[in-house]
Amino acid sequence: MVNLDKLNNIATPDPSWMKEAGDRIQNKEWLEKSAKIALKILRALKNASMSQKELADKLNVTPQQVNKIVKGRENLTLETICKIEKELNIELICVELPKTVEYFTAEYLTTNKRGYSTNALVIKLPTVKFELNDNVSCISPDRNSNDNIAA
Repeated sequence: MVNLDKLNNIATPDPSWMKEAGDRIQNKEWLEKSAKIALKILRALKNASMSQKELADKLNVTPQQVNKIVKGRENLTLETICKIEKELNIELICVELPKTVEYFTAEYLTTNKRGYSTNALVIKLPTVKFELNDNVSCISPDRNSNDNIAA
């Protein structure tokens, strides 16, 4: 039979696992994405017959850094992601642009038509509209039109 008093005297509590579990729960979203990126990097390394050390040398980082990346434990910067993509000739992140982007300008007016001091926000709609096709075209509305809205 197990002597619980003797076991409790020998055992030392280790609360660090609770902190680690809390960190994993708090960072769940980026850890999941990081794990997917890690798998993609590992596949690319295998296909290129490249070691983690060789990748580390090409990225000018330590092998330990690459090891953290391929274990999915590293919160990568965009700069690091771009370097990895270039060295392994893969795409880790794809950012889709919308077909049409409209840009608006805003300015603050300090006086109204009667001369009273106000803080009104005026938004000019739209200032520039870009069509994102093979050729970028710029469409500007008539500058004389009254497209201003005061908020």
